[in-house]
Amino acid sequence: MRFSGYVFVLALCLEIGAQGQVLKVLGRKTQVQTERPNIVFMLCDDMRYDRIAALNSWDADLQTPHLDQLVSDGMNFTRAYDTTPICSASRGQVFTGLYEFSTGCNFNRENEKKITIDDWQGGYAVRLRAAGYRTAFGGKEHCQVYNYTGGKKQDFDRWFGFSNGSGDGNYWMDSNPNASWWFENDHWASLGDGVRNEHETYAQALLGQAFIKECVQQHSEQPFMLSLNFKAPHSPLSEFDPRYASVYDGTEIDRSPNDGLASALHLPPQAFCGRTAFKGGWSDTSADQYNTLIYGIDACVGMVRAELEAQGVADNTIVIFMSDNGYFRNSKGFGDKVYAYEEGSRTPMIVYDPRKPVSHGQSCGAVVGNIDVVPTMLDLAGVDYKVAYDPDGTIGNRGYHGRSILPLLENPALDIHDSMLVMDIWNSRAEQHLALITREWKYIHWFYSANGFSQSEELYHKDDTFENSNVKAANPVVMTDLYSKYDAWLAQWTSDATTRDRYADYPELMERGLNMSTLVEADVKAVMSPKATADYIVHSENTPNYPVGYTNQVTIGSW
Repeated sequence: MRFSGYVFVLALCLEIGAQGQVLKVLGRKTQVQTERPNIVFMLCDDMRYDRIAALNSWDADLQTPHLDQLVSDGMNFTRAYDTTPICSASRGQVFTGLYEFSTGCNFNRENEKKITIDDWQGGYAVRLRAAGYRTAFGGKEHCQVYNYTGGKKQDFDRWFGFSNGSGDGNYWMDSNPNASWWFENDHWASLGDGVRNEHETYAQALLGQAFIKECVQQHSEQPFMLSLNFKAPHSPLSEFDPRYASVYDGTEIDRSPNDGLASALHLPPQAFCGRTAFKGGWSDTSADQYNTLIYGIDACVGMVRAELEAQGVADNTIVIFMSDNGYFRNSKGFGDKVYAYEEGSRTPMIVYDPRKPVSHGQSCGAVVGNIDVVPTMLDLAGVDYKVAYDPDGTIGNRGYHGRSILPLLENPALDIHDSMLVMDIWNSRAEQHLALITREWKYIHWFYSANGFSQSEELYHKDDTFENSNVKAANPVVMTDLYSKYDAWLAQWTSDATTRDRYADYPELMERGLNMSTLVEADVKAVMSPKATADYIVHSENTPNYPVGYTNQVTIGSW
């Protein structure tokens, strides 16, 4: 049974009065719509957790004044993670509130970068609009709704998304022809500098301002939800907004304290088998360009918040800011994201609720993640996210893996998750791993155990930010508890897995103590590498990129 505990059907109806619209959910009257909060959700791409100056202790020249202000105004979640830290999969989780093993959305799958209609309709886009919200989506989607005639665009009142499909878009708007609202009636001409081929980040700020103004002045009876989804600071890094080209002139490029492969010599051999290990290196030019792209995002945050103030709705608008994954920037000598280490999977997550002054300027160490976006938005809208969304009776027992973070705004000492998973199950077989994260610990299980590899395990304490010390051996009691949680998650994975692409077969391969060499090689590869082509298996278990001085090298053997 999927998502046990939520067996009921959502009944939704609207009663419209002359002066106020009243929403009834399951027969319960909620507040007048105009009193329900507006929501601004901003999602960037490849922005690691410490790329906000107010949250960084080592980069003195980093400039993010508007994000710094958001941190000061809101709550900073210090244990926020993307449960599959790669663009498409993570965005599928943001849209649906579900782990990858339920959405089936990732690269290297037969149903590549796709989510189902049922999962999409249970997400924030459809449910918020059904609850009376006026909605807009802009920017990068990078996942498609499978066999959905008309695509995601039809479920928003305003659309300036890049593709209405699975593409990740471009940095210049003329190359994003599906961003409809930008081009309709030459709408761009009345915005900002009136430049049609505008940089996507700045264009989203302009359109976000236009949407807020339109909602307040023409649709004041409805609350609104604005979703801005930046391509930045994803590569190509050289495509930053030229209006900010000189921001970092004359500054020095500071390096992370764990920059370089010397910080990775204690890691297991599997960690050197994926594309993350092959994409290390970070030039001063790359660092400058990456920071400049983030500066453009910061400017957008400032522009949107200024418009909320100008339109008089800032006091009733919740702002949520996060990234779809992190980015290594040569920490541990690695590049890219994907891995469950802090630099790859941990995201900045700032939530500002002007109605909750107790949360302002505070930090929360509870484990939260991208799967919590949908439940949080629904909770803000007065829609019970624990109520199964099954309007035609075809989905079954439909719930969410995520939880609303709203209780944490009142009490950051609470936990909404006992533990959370972070997974890499899409690229080379040897690099695939499953991590379990609690408020205090991170356990990483590298489960590939063939071709000479044995399973590897790591344990890091939350205070070991750069994961310098694997303390598994010194904490047997902790490991016993984490093993119990891990095994319970494998059971839930089996129960909740999509029927597509053999996701349901993964838990057998993830069992602790397994020697994969005892299994049939073709069967294992069919699960772990369903599209094992050169385009997807960039590097293999046969070509690990071990650093100089590494002493745990595996002698590659046969199956």
